[in-house]
Amino acid sequence: MSVFGANAETLHWLTWWSHSLLALGFIAWIPYAKPFHMLSSFANVITRDEKAGARLPGVPADLDATNVEDIDDFTWKDILDQDACTKCGRCSSVCPAKASDRPLDPRNVILDLKSYREDLDAGGDDKPIIADGGTSVINTETMESCMSCMACMDACPVEIEHLNSFTKLNRQMTDQGDVSSSMQDVFQNVMQDGNTFGNSQRNRADWADDLAFDVTDAREKEVDYLWYVGDYPSYDERNKQVARSLATILEEADVSFGILFEDEKYDGNDIRRVGEEFLYIELAGHHVETWEDCEFDNIVCTDPHSYNTFKNEYPELDFEEFADDPIMPFEYDEYWNENGDIDVLHWTQAVEELVENGDLELSGTELEYTVTYHDPCHLGRYNDEYEAPRELIRATGCDLEEMPRNRSNSFCCGGGGGGLWMDFDEEPKPSEERLREALLIVHTFINLY
Repeated sequence: MSVFGANAETLHWLTWWSHSLLALGFIAWIPYAKPFHMLSSFANVITRDEKAGARLPGVPADLDATNVEDIDDFTWKDILDQDACTKCGRCSSVCPAKASDRPLDPRNVILDLKSYREDLDAGGDDKPIIADGGTSVINTETMESCMSCMACMDACPVEIEHLNSFTKLNRQMTDQGDVSSSMQDVFQNVMQDGNTFGNSQRNRADWADDLAFDVTDAREKEVDYLWYVGDYPSYDERNKQVARSLATILEEADVSFGILFEDEKYDGNDIRRVGEEFLYIELAGHHVETWEDCEFDNIVCTDPHSYNTFKNEYPELDFEEFADDPIMPFEYDEYWNENGDIDVLHWTQAVEELVENGDLELSGTELEYTVTYHDPCHLGRYNDEYEAPRELIRATGCDLEEMPRNRSNSFCCGGGGGGLWMDFDEEPKPSEERLREALLIVHTFINLY
């Protein structure tokens, strides 16, 4: 063999073994370095829950894993979410709380939890997971800032389920009594009076007194549509007009509909998202037990929040776990609507269906207006319903001009996740920013014509 051949053979041997050792070393290094995202991100994507956020994790009756008192209370999926974060910041860029200078950055919450977990593994000191002060991993004001809009989850390229972890942090806050005084007042109103306003349940259907017809009591007569009116259309003066308008539309379409009168209570969606899980279960139990005594085909909701919780969350509750609890004022012991036999509809879906079927005639009522439309988070991003409201707008003859951020990219109005009852010194408020976008459409239209 020539000298060149011998050298080439030696060089090949050295190169082959060097490459093998480097490859094996790289594989062993992956769990401790940034390339770990190649594994954790892929695993996070394939284990994602398609209904995460719209359907929050439940709580067993024995109170196990109600909250996150320490880092070990997070589930394996929560931990995987933390490891999967690539620090890209897409969640931060779409967060309405961050845009309003509230102390919330969804990326930082996930990364702070991961950093604390790694610090504990390295022998670091224990800290409260969430508390009002600088010694905790997460500050209570940070989580109070979240509006549960799910924009962070929708933008995340690796399917991190922020809202599941955020809700557990909120449950811990509630368990510790660290929720704001305004939220405590809401909890008290719901517990005592069944509604967030603290008004008498006997007055819940007073909005219907000014109608030219009587609204059916769904507890006494079979109806096609059992209409869940909601707190704001029942008690807020401006929103009572919305309730009367929808009642008039349903009456004009000649469909049978009814309401529960004083047996209707708050749906529980938003108090659940700020951590009051067991009051939510109490409300859910009351409603499904009441519905069982009624005869109807569909449930129609005025509010996207109640639409989401009735459609996605009530059917997930194992009421049998709680039926024997003396604190829970219900005896219902089954899963409700487990097979989806009862359709849950937002009012835009129900009315759009009536128009499409010819039950509601809109000819001769063309409105020559240019309008814009705000996609509610709980209707659009939560449940992918974008077309029914737009079809209704077009059916009236209006010209629809979309806002710059629309459909799945819609900007939150700030009312979700308890935002209706929170006071923040922020500029601009999410609602004001959304109104600015609507006014931009108006100004653009005026300038064009």
